[in-house]
Amino acid sequence: MEQPCISIELTDSFHVKPFYQNCRLLDVKAMPSHFSFEYPFFYDMLYCQQKDAYSLWPWQTRENYFHIFWEQKKEELRTSFHDRNLKAVRQPMLQSIAAFIDQMYWSAGKPVRSLVHDVILTDLSTLPFAPLNSKERVNYLLKQPDRYLSFIQLDELEQELVKKLAIYRRKQKIENESGR
Repeated sequence: MEQPCISIELTDSFHVKPFYQNCRLLDVKAMPSHFSFEYPFFYDMLYCQQKDAYSLWPWQTRENYFHIFWEQKKEELRTSFHDRNLKAVRQPMLQSIAAFIDQMYWSAGKPVRSLVHDVILTDLSTLPFAPLNSKERVNYLLKQPDRYLSFIQLDELEQELVKKLAIYRRKQKIENESGR
C-alpha cells in the first residue's frame, strides 16, 4: 500500500554532485511500501528528517537489496552501453552507484549520513567487508559514471561485496556462537 506524498529538503551533506547538485527538495509522489532505489539515498535522507517514518529501515535487515536491484538493472545497462547510448546510461548508472553505496552502509547497519565524497570514500574503505581498493574504485565511479569501465567496475564491486559480506557475516556468526 502506497503512502502519501512527501517532500524531503536536502541538507548540504546530501546536496552533492553527481546525485543532487541541482536540487534542494526531493518530492516523492508516494512512499514505497517496500525498499526501492528509485530515488537515490531516499531512505537515508528521510531517516535524517523523520526517524519514525518506517518501523524497519533497510539497514536494520540483513538483506542485500543492491544485489537484487543490480541483477534486474545490469542487462538493461549492458544493452545501452552496447548500443553506445550514453545519454540513456547516465541516470541508471548514477542510480546503481547510489544503490551500491547505500548497500555498503546498510550492510554495516547504518544509514548514509553524507554524500560528500571524502566522507563516503573514507567510510566505505574502512568497512570490514569492503572490496579491495574500494576507495579508489568508488571515486572513479563518482567521477565518470557514464563510462563502460564504470559499469564493469560496478559489476565487479557487486560480486566482491557479495563474497566479502558472506565471509564477514559467517565470521560474525561463529564469533557470536563461541561467545555464548
